Amino acid sequence: MAELGLLPPMDVIYASDLEQPSSNDSYEVEDVESSSLLYERHGQWTCMRSTPLDLITRSKQLSEGDSEVHLEFAMIENRPRWLICKYWDAQSAWQRCYLELYLLGSSAHLRLLQGVFVPQLVGVYATSTGHVCTAMEPPRNTSKGWTEVDPKSTPGHVKQKIIQAYDEIHASGVLHGDVQLRHILITDDEDICIVDWKSARSLTPMPSIGLQQCNPADFDAELQHVKRLLECDDVAAKETAQVEPSTSPA
Repeated sequence: MAELGLLPPMDVIYASDLEQPSSNDSYEVEDVESSSLLYERHGQWTCMRSTPLDLITRSKQLSEGDSEVHLEFAMIENRPRWLICKYWDAQSAWQRCYLELYLLGSSAHLRLLQGVFVPQLVGVYATSTGHVCTAMEPPRNTSKGWTEVDPKSTPGHVKQKIIQAYDEIHASGVLHGDVQLRHILITDDEDICIVDWKSARSLTPMPSIGLQQCNPADFDAELQHVKRLLECDDVAAKETAQVEPSTSPA
């Protein structure tokens, strides 16, 4: 895990910057144009261009797996601020890291939904331990924090906001690809944030970084899966009607 302190920025990432995969990896990078832009700092955080990230305190670990996610305290423009920092091993997890960055930062994919239904990127940073740090804002409009969705306690109007989030993600040509309750976050002000994009697919794929093709039928199937997870009444009623025999008189 990266040490606290100053992390140098990676404001622009091209395909030529990719770490070469190890010999036992099955994918190839030869078909990536070396001039292909995978990520560039944009939006409100361009003010941090060329500026190191000053991490002060690591509060808690939020998740682990092929990346580690921590809630951390940083100084940004001389102001203290909480960030969610996701650490990827640059050797073993480079493809999933750059896939997520490409999706979130691409204007052809999820950039316009950053801070609305998907995480707001602050920046990307290198560490002395060989990790890539993706720094993000916590889910917006929250004074107390956020929770994972619970279908038993989540009110119907919030479930509709979650369905709207997936509708807009699909309208951007992106399939999440790994819908789970823990990937759907709700703030205390009932804003929605969909996280963990490493399994995503797109109508405009880039197989060389693991972004595979999807089709419109996949969007319909994923939305039905979302509704089943949320225990939406209309989906349950429809599925029951499909399996129950007709009771109509002959």
